[in-house]
Amino acid sequence: MDSNGGHYSGISSRSSRKRRSSRQSNSSSDRRGFRADSRSEFDSQRLEENFNRMRAEFQAIKAENQDLKSKVRNLQEEQGRLRSQNRELESRICQVEQRSPSTNSDASHSITIPDLDQLAKDFDERCYLVESNNKECIERIDSCQQNFAKISHKTETIESQLATIQQRLVNVEVQDKEMQENETTVIQQYAANGEYEESNEDAIRIEKALCTPCEKQIELPTDEIQYGVFDVCDKYNVILLKDDKKLRLFDHEKQIDERPWGEPQHNNFATCIHWCSFMDCFLVLYRYRLYTLSLEIDQQTPQVKFGDFIYIKSIHVYSLKYDVTQRCSKAAEFFRFITTSPGLPDYLFLNRGYRRIELINTNSWMMKRGWSKVDLDYEENDEIRLITLNLAGTYLAMNIRCNDRVEFVDLRKYDDQLTLMKRIPKANNSFPLDHRMQIPFGRETWLVINDKNQCYKISADPNDKSMVPIRTDEVQAIENVSIRMRFVCNNTYLLVGAVTGNSKQKQGVLKFYKIPA
Repeated sequence: MDSNGGHYSGISSRSSRKRRSSRQSNSSSDRRGFRADSRSEFDSQRLEENFNRMRAEFQAIKAENQDLKSKVRNLQEEQGRLRSQNRELESRICQVEQRSPSTNSDASHSITIPDLDQLAKDFDERCYLVESNNKECIERIDSCQQNFAKISHKTETIESQLATIQQRLVNVEVQDKEMQENETTVIQQYAANGEYEESNEDAIRIEKALCTPCEKQIELPTDEIQYGVFDVCDKYNVILLKDDKKLRLFDHEKQIDERPWGEPQHNNFATCIHWCSFMDCFLVLYRYRLYTLSLEIDQQTPQVKFGDFIYIKSIHVYSLKYDVTQRCSKAAEFFRFITTSPGLPDYLFLNRGYRRIELINTNSWMMKRGWSKVDLDYEENDEIRLITLNLAGTYLAMNIRCNDRVEFVDLRKYDDQLTLMKRIPKANNSFPLDHRMQIPFGRETWLVINDKNQCYKISADPNDKSMVPIRTDEVQAIENVSIRMRFVCNNTYLLVGAVTGNSKQKQGVLKFYKIPA
């Protein structure tokens, strides 16, 4: 907060101020605790409801399974009885056949030929009935066994889903505990001297903005906003982004210009867009080339439109045949990211192939010096991803990718060795980091976002280990699709690029959230 902000009335009111600070500390602790718990409690409650529903369905299927087993046993018993009756009839007919030759000679025998015919007829009918019943029993048993197999498969599926839900419940509990621990650490750190609200004013302002419905939004032709190839210019109040094989220029209401964005026949695509304030132009980085893109005012409209698009010929890719690193059998490395700062005019940092950082003078377009992964003490399989200069131009923030995930952010001082100032790891048992940006109205603080779109505020101070969670209740996006953020309108709005809809129908949008004063 501004030390001249008028929150205090003078030396004579110090004791009153301490009492207010103490009360604010207690109330802020309660509010922050409630905010940290609300979302995790909602997720946990929803998972528990799904778990109880699945368990009830599982119990119903088990009861149906037992009923089918009982029916199968009854049918098998009935089949056994019919087979016993069949054997009894066969025995009786054999006895009749043995006694029939003596009917003509034995006058005392009581069975006549018509009686034998009727007995044989009854026997045939009974045999037919037994065979029919036996066939029906077999068919019913087969049907029961098929139903039993289906139920068994469904039971296994439900058991697997139950196990998954239980694991998700465990993960939610772990994340909830982690957030509570982080929140407790921050509160304990500042509550003793009543500085919690003051120290986290930037995070509170961002949270209020992202928990309030956006004031306006722009729908985009595709969902490519998730890749973050865009930037903003407050001088002209415009947004430049790569979308659907075009470079598109927007004001804060609609698209106002466009042009082709690459050389598809040569696979030369844009990889990074960056507004350079001291050059008064956008820098558009392609896989093989670097361009400057100026803006101009249409005198008839008047409206901002594209100006000159100039290729910087002295910046070119290196052939990997002169390098020990071979990446996917490519003949040349690609340009990946660029960054500048108004606090370091006439220079830019370039990321070559995720493995080398170079400092380039923008007047001569000559390299001043460079640092390889080895120079910065990274492993061969590590990758240097997004790079960002702080606003003062005194240090560089670098996303470091290990094992195919961004595991930490390194803050390195701008000096001859790019000395490591601080390493910001992902939270324990949390998701990998995705991207981050400096909070312009904070005191060297950064907004870090993981790949589940959970936001945190962190400090560049090496002694400050806290990660303050920030709620984003009004930011709607498809799960596992990254959101991208920029501060616009002289830091009075937070621009969020997101993908909404579902997996089959995706919609890219730009949303403007008002930041409270």
